Amino acid sequence: MEESRNLVMCGHCDQLVSRSTRNRHENKRNHPRALRKSYQNIVGESSSDSTDSDSEIQHNGADSQYSNSNQNTASEPQGGNDDLMESDGASSVGENTLNDPNDCDMYPSEASTLSDSSTDEESAGDEVWNDLLIDDLIKDIENPPPLPIKEKNKDTVHSLLFWLLYFLLIWQTSCHISENGMAWLLKFLSSWFKLLGVIVPSDILAQIVTAFPGTLYMLRQFFHFDRDNFDKFVVCSKRHSLYEYNKCLKTVNNRKVGKKCCGVRHSKGKKKTMRIINSLEKLLGKKGFAEKCEHWRSRNTPDGKMADVYDGNIWKEFLTYDGKDFRKAYRNYGLTLNFDFFQPLKRRNDYSVGVFYLVLLNLPRAERFKWENVIIIGIVPSLGKEPKNLNPFLKPAIKELQCLWKGIKLSSTLSRFPLTFRAAILAVSCDVPAARKLGGFKSHSGYKGCSRCLKSFPGGFGQRKDYSGFDKGMWEPRTNSKHRRVAKKIAGIKTQAERDKFCRDNGITHYSVLLDLEYFDAIRFFTIDPMHNLFLGTAKAMFKIWTNNRMSSKDLEKIEDRIKTIEIPSDLGRLPANISSNHGSYTAEQWKNWTLLYSLVCLKEILPDNEYKCWQTFVLACKYICQGIISETDLHIADGLFVKFCREVETIYGKECIKPNMHLHYHLKEILIDHGPVASFWCFSFERFNGILGSNPTNKRSVELQLMRRFQISRFIDQNALPTSYKYEPFSLCALNNNDVSHEWLENFSWTERYVFHNLAVLSPLPTGSVWRNDCGVFCPSNHKLSYLDSDDATLLLTVYSIMHPDISFTLNDMSQLIQKFGRITFGTTTFGSKMETRSVRSSRILASWHSKDGTINVETFSLTLGIVRYFFKHVVNLKEFSIVHTFACVRWCKADENFNEIGNPVQVWSAEYDEGGPSCFMPVQRIYSRYESAKLLPRDSNRIATSPILRKVFL
Repeated sequence: MEESRNLVMCGHCDQLVSRSTRNRHENKRNHPRALRKSYQNIVGESSSDSTDSDSEIQHNGADSQYSNSNQNTASEPQGGNDDLMESDGASSVGENTLNDPNDCDMYPSEASTLSDSSTDEESAGDEVWNDLLIDDLIKDIENPPPLPIKEKNKDTVHSLLFWLLYFLLIWQTSCHISENGMAWLLKFLSSWFKLLGVIVPSDILAQIVTAFPGTLYMLRQFFHFDRDNFDKFVVCSKRHSLYEYNKCLKTVNNRKVGKKCCGVRHSKGKKKTMRIINSLEKLLGKKGFAEKCEHWRSRNTPDGKMADVYDGNIWKEFLTYDGKDFRKAYRNYGLTLNFDFFQPLKRRNDYSVGVFYLVLLNLPRAERFKWENVIIIGIVPSLGKEPKNLNPFLKPAIKELQCLWKGIKLSSTLSRFPLTFRAAILAVSCDVPAARKLGGFKSHSGYKGCSRCLKSFPGGFGQRKDYSGFDKGMWEPRTNSKHRRVAKKIAGIKTQAERDKFCRDNGITHYSVLLDLEYFDAIRFFTIDPMHNLFLGTAKAMFKIWTNNRMSSKDLEKIEDRIKTIEIPSDLGRLPANISSNHGSYTAEQWKNWTLLYSLVCLKEILPDNEYKCWQTFVLACKYICQGIISETDLHIADGLFVKFCREVETIYGKECIKPNMHLHYHLKEILIDHGPVASFWCFSFERFNGILGSNPTNKRSVELQLMRRFQISRFIDQNALPTSYKYEPFSLCALNNNDVSHEWLENFSWTERYVFHNLAVLSPLPTGSVWRNDCGVFCPSNHKLSYLDSDDATLLLTVYSIMHPDISFTLNDMSQLIQKFGRITFGTTTFGSKMETRSVRSSRILASWHSKDGTINVETFSLTLGIVRYFFKHVVNLKEFSIVHTFACVRWCKADENFNEIGNPVQVWSAEYDEGGPSCFMPVQRIYSRYESAKLLPRDSNRIATSPILRKVFL
């Protein structure tokens, strides 16, 4: 049969019809309702005579044979019969499909064809499909084709491959593996998996082999990770100017070439910046992060004490701003800005890069300075010389900070919908040179080189500046309004000579872009970092004065010998033995340990008495001001000691030995009143961030780019969503905070409970009752030793219980005779050891207010006594209504020496002998005040030790 151009062969009608009619017939033919009816007819016919069935089968076979011959005849390259050929296989359906009562009456395709304009082909009534073979239908019904296999293996393969590659990323980041090392490993594993797939036949293994990335590029594609998701700028190393890439090119003779700045052609971009808003949004996407930022609202610090930045005046003043709520409103954050140069290349002092950091002050102090919670704004490349002005590098971030001040909608875990968040910089904490560059102040060598006051430091060109004079009442303080007014006038000065004189008289160099932030206080927001000011500044300067003028080589040898005899906890680190040649390279942490722990013991009888007392005044001032929780009384005492120290230095050593850091000691009191304790803003954490960045391996080219990429990888690892499959298997090794227990303290206990626990060591008279059940900061190791209490120890422990819980009647029968003994325990991140565990014996020396000379318990006064922990144990008392569990320390208490204050406060002299035992041998661990360092005075005084308390760490 010949086919017309616009007609197709219909398998039902056995004739050429329009395409729409053919499609409508085919849809009816394959509809489940029609197939169900055909099935019922077949079942009914199967019960009739076999002769009828045979004839029917033969008849249907003839029809089918005719239909097929027509189809073959009509197969022309017109393209219309392809659909017909595909429709023949649609009649094979499963029995479940035929019997499905939920099938709709009409498919969308059927509805569309029924509305066709070809009404001549529409027919009413049932239609008989004679081209179906009964055997084929019965076969298809009894043996339906298998359903598509659910791709279970796909999820399994993805999860296994994800955990493997995720661990490799963590391993590369944590162990500082280079990109080349990682590329070699991926190439080897890819080849190894392919070989394994040949030897071990497995569908899952074959899929892993296929999907495993053999290159770093494919690894990043697997995670959908863009390591260059940050902005790049071109920097002129001479003018210290910043340019966008698209503005550094020009077209010459139809070729794009780089423009010139200062006669030098632009090089490739080096300045790397990250968007603050994007970084903040990623942090808010971490589980529990946004909730932690609101924990500070539940604090209730007693009057007269400062425990964190929230107790400073600036935070309190920003509860409302310009009559509107700021800190009072939720989702409004405070930020601290830091900038510092550091040297990322070992054994090279000529290459320094600068980094801008941001931290969120709303986070608890234990979480605030963790590496995973810091924001990097940008990395400044190594320049020919340090820039005098950081405005070009900070300007891109100012626009984002202005948007954050007004409020911007960000995604977070608080809601499925974007919420409005606000943020403001409330503190700038960095060393003096960086602070001067950021704020536009004169350097410390300027005529008016203080950023807090307008005191003049006389001294002409080539002369040493005179920083002496400590009459604070004569110093005119700087104010924000005057500073802004003066800074705006600089741009209107035409000649350079007039500008230099104007800047000299006002102690200012340039207009800072930070002043574009309407809320920014140019004076109060700039802190004085105690780390640089006290330890890298004054402590280092004083040691240089001694070694240059007053100490001989024999004196230095004595100091080195005494350093070797001093025992301190292992987590604090020791000083290098050869101090005469190594003190110039001491880190800030080492100068801090020298000042607070080593110096008074080592310098006794080496410095003259007046110089030793002068230094002792400085050490005492540092002890007071470096406390984790500081009272107003202690702050006034520290300020008075700094005043005394500076004046004594001027008297003993002369005006030429007064350093600018000594002048800044006078302003530390104002800084702490505005920003809280020193731990809230000092730069130890930022120096640690520099060390983390600098430890990344580089090829010494485009160092800034490589550092930013490594930072991006670390952020991806920390913030990436992990699959739920196999999460609690050996892949738990991928957890980055396996050894960090401080987060448990923060998540499981309120701020009030943590503060009460911190105060249990200092309260007097001794508290009683349920307060001793507060063990929110105590973490015991999983390994312990079971032991029994003898009758004498049980009696002593019963006395302790009766003092701790006077409202409960205890008997020996209520007390368990079994105890769990531990070699060490942990408070937050501070480990207290014991003699039971050899490796922690140096941390077994404690100070506590608990013991009296006769072995009884001191319940009335606060008096610290020296003790050595033998072991820790956990004990249970089973009462009728409830059980009480306490953790105790078994302590041997030292005797006080007759010359207790021989060396001078804060160093104390104790006897190496022990007091007699008694109930005070068992002390609840909440009463431990701190650890201490100890040193034997002289070989002939082996039974006497000099001790100095170690500052308590606070986790609030």
